[in-house]
Amino acid sequence: MSVTTTAAPSAWTPFAELTPDQLLARAARIAPTLVARQAETEARTFYSQTTHEQFAEAGFYRILTPRRYGGLEFGIDTFLEVAMTIASGCPSTGWQLCLGTSHALTAASFFPEDVQAELFAEGDFICPTTIRPSGVAQRRADGDWGLTGDFPYASGSPSGQYYTC
Repeated sequence: MSVTTTAAPSAWTPFAELTPDQLLARAARIAPTLVARQAETEARTFYSQTTHEQFAEAGFYRILTPRRYGGLEFGIDTFLEVAMTIASGCPSTGWQLCLGTSHALTAASFFPEDVQAELFAEGDFICPTTIRPSGVAQRRADGDWGLTGDFPYASGSPSGQYYTC
């Protein structure tokens, strides 16, 4: 099965003309604002909705997303520079941004095109993951499903659209 993307990225992404340098400048403007929020971020264990909205408006969740799906498709160097810049303001926030969005590379590299079209449909892509098996889903005698196991927190989960384990 083949999936065709009908809209050109420049027709539907607000970031079509954004350059890596401009993206890094956005990160440099946001990072100092995160210093005052460090304690509350640590207490909450994830960054705030306000920070999430800043990141979305800045285009950070699209850095590694393919252009055909409205992403920026910048290199890993730009992605890591943005994450490190954000981490200079709040290490926990930089960590969460990095781990919540870096899996765009996996999705774009290994998933079939129809799956990519679904995953990247919103443009922003946040998909935290863990690397160890978490649990087992089994159909119970009554026909319902039961889920057992340990489902650990993954950095970036509160803002994530997807979660893989």
